[in-house]
Amino acid sequence: MSINDLLILFPEIMVIVTGLSILIIDLFISNKRILPLVTVLGLFTALLFLIYQMSSGLTIDESSLLNSAIVFDQFGILYKFIITFCSLSIIIGSTGFTKSFNKFSSEFYALMLFSTSGMMFLSSASELIFLYLSIELTTLPLIALSAIHKTSKSTESSLKFLILAAVSSAILLYGIVLLYGLTGTTDIQLISSTLTDLFKNGETKYIPIALIIITLIVTGFGFKISAVPFQMWTPDVYEGAPIPITTFLSVASKTAAFAALIRISTLIFPNLSQDISWGQVIAIISALSMTVGNFSAILQNSFKRMMAYSTIAHAGYLLIGISAISVGVSDLITNSISTMTFYLIGYCLINMTAFISVMCILNTIENDSIKKLSGLGKSSPMIAFCLAISMVALTGLPPTIGFIGKLYLFSVGFDSGFDWLVLIALLNSVIAAYYYLRVVKVMYLETSSKSKVFSVSLMPKITILSLTIFIILFGVIPGPIVDITINAAESISIFR
Repeated sequence: MSINDLLILFPEIMVIVTGLSILIIDLFISNKRILPLVTVLGLFTALLFLIYQMSSGLTIDESSLLNSAIVFDQFGILYKFIITFCSLSIIIGSTGFTKSFNKFSSEFYALMLFSTSGMMFLSSASELIFLYLSIELTTLPLIALSAIHKTSKSTESSLKFLILAAVSSAILLYGIVLLYGLTGTTDIQLISSTLTDLFKNGETKYIPIALIIITLIVTGFGFKISAVPFQMWTPDVYEGAPIPITTFLSVASKTAAFAALIRISTLIFPNLSQDISWGQVIAIISALSMTVGNFSAILQNSFKRMMAYSTIAHAGYLLIGISAISVGVSDLITNSISTMTFYLIGYCLINMTAFISVMCILNTIENDSIKKLSGLGKSSPMIAFCLAISMVALTGLPPTIGFIGKLYLFSVGFDSGFDWLVLIALLNSVIAAYYYLRVVKVMYLETSSKSKVFSVSLMPKITILSLTIFIILFGVIPGPIVDITINAAESISIFR
């Protein structure tokens, strides 16, 4: 492996080495306070190097072993940056909460880092076996983390997660095997060109196997992104897992899964056959996800279960962009990828703000009932304000990044001819306003007989305030983020 290869893989190597260092340090040093410091230092170093990679001009040599496993483009680098930023923010924001499982703190930080490295590999995987291994590296630590509290609820949720993750991975792997059988390769670029040759001149004999492949791959990724009808694990796992892990699942895991799905939807699906309306199938899944997610969220009294159904709904919104890719127009594909990336950035900022805000309160209250937030506007104005902004942003109201993200995403839906899907999305946004703004109502308009003043440590407070500022700032000035996402989207188009 050359120096150039090491420079390309340095962020992932840094994250993995930091995870291993955490386990080694824990063997010799009894002071647990050093563990989050080492974790933050490793993630921050990786983050800085990703910024360097964005403008470095590094490329993978054709003779390099990496050339057959990963693609080094602006799209992959940006998604690695988002994932690393999410991990760093969650680690910093959960410094107070992690005391509840202090005995397993080294395992918590190490598993978080190993899962992060899997997500980073997943964002740039250009070979299907490597993509599958990246998914496993992402998922297995998350399963263990879901049960780290060792309560009956967390153990049950972890077991459900394990079974359904295994099923979804098996289904995805079966799709990969059939795709290999059809094309004779697992390299995504070669698959794309081979499929173009197989289906040229209106060839139809491969259509049945193409339909099966698309079904299996969509099903496999449907579990990963929590889309209907593959969402059944999400509410229980979100509720049973410790809230830092719930946050991590909600933002980083979803971002990595969409990164891989976008790459496959751009490079493989359009070449399977022009006679297969796979975009319409994705559109139906999108509509179902939005509708089931939002209507189910209305009925929830648990904050984490409400946000679980919320994430199902937002998976539906994001699938509008995947549907738009199916149209096959080059400029529209670039706009769709850019828009989904922008939406994911906003979604990550908003969800982290919401979860970390509630995480600070969970240090004091016994459960995550929405009613427990009553009177928060008076007892903890700063936490209440940040949580309120995140709820407003999830609703899609200005002047937040949530409004801009939905505006761009719905515009792409209209441009691609999915007017009916955008109309359903608009109606669902109105429905969603009920349960998001209910949280704001409880905080400011309801009073509690047991009102408490919450003591929030400095680092979580800084994290929440910083994320809230980003939510508003990028809602008012979205231009710089849009430029970055367009550049990332164009880097995928180069390989088409």
